[in-house]
Amino acid sequence: MKQRKEMIKFGVCIALLFTLNVLSSFCKPQTGADNESYLDFEILDEQSKTCRLKRCVLKKIRKVDVPETVVISGQTYRLTTIGLSAFYNCDSLEKITLPNSVTKIEKFAFSHCDKLTSITLPNSLIEVKEFAFSRTPLSQVIVPKNVKAIGVKAFDCNIIVDNENPNFCSEDGALFDKTKKSLLSVPIDKKIYTIPKSVEIIAEYAFRSRTIKEVIIPNSVTSIGKCAFVDCWQLSEVVIPNSVEVIGDSAFWQCKSLTQVTLPNSLKEISSSLFEWCTSLKHIEIPNSVTVIGKAAFAKTGLTHISIPESTVKIGDWAFFSCYNLSQVTVSDSLLEIGNCAFKYCENLKQITIPSSTKTVGDWVFPQKCEVVRK
Repeated sequence: MKQRKEMIKFGVCIALLFTLNVLSSFCKPQTGADNESYLDFEILDEQSKTCRLKRCVLKKIRKVDVPETVVISGQTYRLTTIGLSAFYNCDSLEKITLPNSVTKIEKFAFSHCDKLTSITLPNSLIEVKEFAFSRTPLSQVIVPKNVKAIGVKAFDCNIIVDNENPNFCSEDGALFDKTKKSLLSVPIDKKIYTIPKSVEIIAEYAFRSRTIKEVIIPNSVTSIGKCAFVDCWQLSEVVIPNSVEVIGDSAFWQCKSLTQVTLPNSLKEISSSLFEWCTSLKHIEIPNSVTVIGKAAFAKTGLTHISIPESTVKIGDWAFFSCYNLSQVTVSDSLLEIGNCAFKYCENLKQITIPSSTKTVGDWVFPQKCEVVRK
């Protein structure tokens, strides 16, 4: 009994659980006094004697010191991984200390920990997966020198990278690859952000859900990643330079304050859902370089009129779906295809002229009261 109490005191295992042939162990957090709080571990590799923190249940515990080693069935295992959603939505957690044995933090591990304000990432850390610390009030994290991989939207806060890290660097709280050619993430509280002239790629989700009002994109940028500005609800204007050749799917999805967009003459395709749910966007000029307007590209926007340029041969499915204010559409003689539901529920569109060159017209393309005129 005395030995059992000592084990509990130092956060060592107090119970064993077999599930689907995987051995797990429940352990009390070292700082916890509530009997209903525990950490749940599972064996990763028997040969290397490593384990993963599978789950955490906290009851009014604000601080947790995660143990470096765990005793399971009489044997000691080294903790190397914080598992998928291990601390997800732990609304009492304010501070956590991770041991210098952890090499990997998996997806959503600390996501939605609404009071988490302090964490020190261990020097042993190699990989942080997608959304690991998303939706937390962390103001700053320091990325250790050994980290090789950071997933999209892993952090929402200011990031400082150890100068000895060979893979990443930081500036003014933003995260870049070591060459500073790829912008990976910006802090959530930036109102105006000027992208450095070294940047060539804006990575996926780099600005997601930021409160940014203005972003200045230099001529060095050639590519904007998928969902790069998704849900930037305060962003009102963006000028995309002619150096940009590719803009990923949903890059400006649900930017509800966006009123002015300048697209580059180098753009070949308006990707799927690029401006979907941009409800304040009333006008946009499609450059005479665009050959394809993608699926749901302008769906549910505030567009009142649109001119399809001569370069465009295809309008994708749902491209202008539910653009209720759209009353005027001009189509060039080069258009070959209009996809399903492309103008469905555009109730103010009373008439549209389709050229003879358009050989494919999908189903449910126009609102019921729209007159379709063939040239």
